Amino acid sequence: MERLTKKDYWNTVYLGTAPFQAKARATGQSGRSLKGWLKRTLGEYWRDYSDYLEWDVLYPTYLPNVSGLKIIEIGSAPGTNLVRHHKTFGYEPYGVEYAEAGANLNREEFSQHGLNPNNVIRADAFSEEFLTRYEGYFDLVLSRGFIEHFTEMDKVMNAHLRLLKPGGTLIVTIPKLTGAPNLLFRLFNPEVIPMHNLKIMNRRSFASLFRRKELKQQYCNDYGTFKVSVCGATQLSGVKATVMNALMNVQLLLNMFFRAAFGKQGAESHWFSPYLIYIGTKEPSPHSKEECPKRNERHCHSVN
Repeated sequence: MERLTKKDYWNTVYLGTAPFQAKARATGQSGRSLKGWLKRTLGEYWRDYSDYLEWDVLYPTYLPNVSGLKIIEIGSAPGTNLVRHHKTFGYEPYGVEYAEAGANLNREEFSQHGLNPNNVIRADAFSEEFLTRYEGYFDLVLSRGFIEHFTEMDKVMNAHLRLLKPGGTLIVTIPKLTGAPNLLFRLFNPEVIPMHNLKIMNRRSFASLFRRKELKQQYCNDYGTFKVSVCGATQLSGVKATVMNALMNVQLLLNMFFRAAFGKQGAESHWFSPYLIYIGTKEPSPHSKEECPKRNERHCHSVN
């Protein structure tokens, strides 16, 4: 399988994430900045609009609201998304990361929120050892910004589905580097474009990845009306950093406008929406046997 990114790249990214997260938490807690004061004053209306659509519209509509369900995120670092699923829906979170720095960061995030850090598995999610050990174990399988870093989509999708229980829910989201977002990437971070599979970043190609007899689609579409989003923007410096900070401030005003103008409907389009999302369920096989309880007496740890 051709990977468009290497493990060393992700280790470098995640090694630089922890100090940034700590700085962000400290800034948020101090509340001394004008932006912080405005955010608290205007509240929800300055929230990222695509985040609002994802968490307040799509997830409550299509995800099971059953506490205790096991959810795994493939490519889970830094772990904040899984923590949020736990707090929102009561899911029991698991993560799989093949970069050591990412796994460590995810474990630290879990520990800080009282979650079991051993539920973070350091492994190659495509390894036969990992897939055999956790086959059919999870009620929900999730990946966010993961599949676009590969070229062989059948193998990527097979790995997702092998981990998922019959009747379970699959959630896959990817960023879009096409249309308006593509212009931003080319201006601010052109070096990251070759790390992404641009061929799947349109609704038709993306939807075709999930046309499988064992999957029943619940929702598949672009989402988010527009977002100034540049991969690795926190690593910019000089003029690029200054311009990006200005654009991010403009985005706050856009979020407020989108929320007031479009509410829960959004105004999705191929050219401007920053993300694609698929939500579907895995159909039970008519010949599937009942799961053996002993098979699921597993302990999470590194498998590579």
